[in-house]
Amino acid sequence: MVDLQVCPLCKHSTTGARQLHTFKSEVNRTRLQTTLVRCESCNHVFCDPQPTWEEVAPFYGQGTFYEVQNAANRFDFEAVEQLIASRYDDATKRFNHVPVHPGGRYLDVGSGGGLMVAAMQRLGMEAEGVEPRADAVAYCRAAGLNVRCGNLPDAQFPPDTFDCLSINHVLEHVPAPIDLLIECRRVLKPGGELVVGVPNYRSLLFQIVGWGWLGIDQPRHLHQFTDETLRLAGEKAGFRVEEMTSESLCKFVEPELARWLRTKAFVPMTLTLKTRTAYPLASYLTRKGNATGRGESLVAHFRKQDAIRDVPSDTRLSPMR
Repeated sequence: MVDLQVCPLCKHSTTGARQLHTFKSEVNRTRLQTTLVRCESCNHVFCDPQPTWEEVAPFYGQGTFYEVQNAANRFDFEAVEQLIASRYDDATKRFNHVPVHPGGRYLDVGSGGGLMVAAMQRLGMEAEGVEPRADAVAYCRAAGLNVRCGNLPDAQFPPDTFDCLSINHVLEHVPAPIDLLIECRRVLKPGGELVVGVPNYRSLLFQIVGWGWLGIDQPRHLHQFTDETLRLAGEKAGFRVEEMTSESLCKFVEPELARWLRTKAFVPMTLTLKTRTAYPLASYLTRKGNATGRGESLVAHFRKQDAIRDVPSDTRLSPMR
């Protein structure tokens, strides 16, 4: 574990950071205790002390959600077509919030099972991915996708390579998020767009289910972003923040409510989902979250600027609501 001396975002001393909650996690007889704290200057919430990769790696391994997610033995191209049908907006020429430039170059940072890479390739872009999990990379390459193994700096892309990038639910996992954003900026072409998706620490669902919310995901999530702190991270990395929205999807909200009912009232999750008991509340939370900026996920659109304009380390954002 690494004791942080300064906030990962604003570099303010962690001396006055407020402790919020301590978690005890276990997988395959590996135990890890993590604590979330809030910076007294910028309100960013993060793990301190911060687990090292060696300590947190077992929580991405065999028997975990991340291992099961890549357990299929063949790539599902039909799922790609279904995703395009549901997530491509012909009016804006965007797929899953990312601009589509036929003939242009696209990179998905933390490409996982490769759905974004395959979909953007299908939509006419020269699509690539970079992913640290060797098993996921092998899975993608077997499907003919151009995915490199490692983290983004390992790929050593030349400057000004890509027309657009996406980092979908990756930034919260990395020890130094601003460093990753700066590397994204380096490989983007001038005027290029980076689309970032992270869990929304101000989500309505979190307010209801509490620390068991999947967006907290300890010990894997080292950071918990709000719209204010995600904006700060983008500005510190030299991006112009063009848009910040939140998004909830009922198909994800409903099972999480069912999971919460199982924990709180011992109602079997399968029964809740079969009877659709949680659907009315899930539908309401989805609509309300999307209308108020308190959906489950934040989606930020960052534009590459010509020069990094740093934000003073004592910058204070509005209080958490």
